Amino acid sequence: RGLRILEAVVEASAPMSLANIAQVCGFDTSTAHRLLQGLVKEGYILKDDTAKKYLASPRGFFPLSLYVILVSR
Repeated sequence: RGLRILEAVVEASAPMSLANIAQVCGFDTSTAHRLLQGLVKEGYILKDDTAKKYLASPRGFFPLSLYVILVSR
């Protein structure tokens, strides 16, 4: 479920609100909030506290290290 949120935020053309993320992913707002907290804590998503919106961090765009990508080829 966290990957679904990450995918939605990465594909968005602008920062997304909690309500918008929950709607796009088909989750309750409380579920989306809990999952977002984990993604923010791990550095995959950034939260703009002033606008109360979420956007993908550089790590969110490239969640796997280059080592993993090269080894799997």
